[in-house]
Amino acid sequence: MISGCGSKSEVEDIHFTGLLDAQYLYLTPASAKCRQSSTAYGATGKNVSTVGPVPGSSVELHLDSAIYGDNAGIQSLNGVLQVLRYGGYGVKASGLVGLYLDLDVSWMQFITGRAP
Repeated sequence: MISGCGSKSEVEDIHFTGLLDAQYLYLTPASAKCRQSSTAYGATGKNVSTVGPVPGSSVELHLDSAIYGDNAGIQSLNGVLQVLRYGGYGVKASGLVGLYLDLDVSWMQFITGRAP
């Protein structure tokens, strides 16, 4: 079991996300016992650090693409992190109003190699 929270072994978890269609994220620790801390790095060089207020709580993060660029990376050094993006098109003139949720996978969850 990988926790990295309160253990001697550190776990680095990295997520990448696009900011063109969603700029709001929920960052949640993998365990209710962990106080999650993470840093978001924007393509423009701007970054922001977050710390969960209490163990097990999620943190809401707004990464404005005008400030952070079109892409961002989120790094946690103290445990596995779940990143949930949410947003919508909100283009009322064209009738494209909606909402969606999307789970951003971790760098550790990518599979490399040949597929059959």
